[in-house]
Amino acid sequence: MMIIESFLQGKYNDASRCEDALFISDDGVAVIDGATAKAHTVRHQTTPGKMAAQRIKAALHDCIGSADPFSLLRTLNNAVAQLPFDSPLSRPTASVIIYQRRFSRIVNYGDCQCIIDHVRHLHEKAVDLANASRRRRVLRICLHLGISRSWLMEHDPGRIFILPALRRQHRYANNARSKLGYGVIDGQRLIYRFMTVYQVHAGDEIILASDGYPMLQETLQSSEQILQWILAKDALIIGRPYGSTKGLAPGNVSYDDRTYIRFIA
Repeated sequence: MMIIESFLQGKYNDASRCEDALFISDDGVAVIDGATAKAHTVRHQTTPGKMAAQRIKAALHDCIGSADPFSLLRTLNNAVAQLPFDSPLSRPTASVIIYQRRFSRIVNYGDCQCIIDHVRHLHEKAVDLANASRRRRVLRICLHLGISRSWLMEHDPGRIFILPALRRQHRYANNARSKLGYGVIDGQRLIYRFMTVYQVHAGDEIILASDGYPMLQETLQSSEQILQWILAKDALIIGRPYGSTKGLAPGNVSYDDRTYIRFIA
């Protein structure tokens, strides 16, 4: 395994508030995307998403060599289950994508993304696509009515409109009975079919990333250039095909935390 490049950047200027994490060891690498809680909760100056990401990163040191990929995920899930929370809206949760060097495979659970030997795999959540579409419609109506983009960036009525749905979204976490169900490491029962495993080969070029890159590319420079272009031209993040449930808030450096690593297997 040879690391070519890596990068981690929070959406805030304050790096301590970043809820992504990057794990690198001789046994593999992982990108961890801690989910932003839908209720304002901070314990010991740490958000639930950051607690989940850091707990998973710590646990990976002991379990990244697990022969069974679902057992690997269960170990990470058990680690997150030990974290405190006050309500379902503040439950520590995270997505994770892991390269296991020993077994030449990638294990994904959640909405992180990857490129394997020039083939892109996005793992988008249906519930996010639906909410992003609803937010887009509201903001486009506002633009049609002549409301300024700067006002919309600051107040985001589209986000306000979908917030009740976002606060109910936890009902779909690891819910195999719903078409909107999705996988997430949250300390509850994991669903096998939400796990994705890719077998890779020696010499394959691999990119793992969080979903903070709206149009993931095969180099960090290209991924950053496209992100910066989108932030400059569409700070509301309502364009196609990359729309989001949130936009660039005033004072932030992006609309989401982002992590990128490119390496040769």
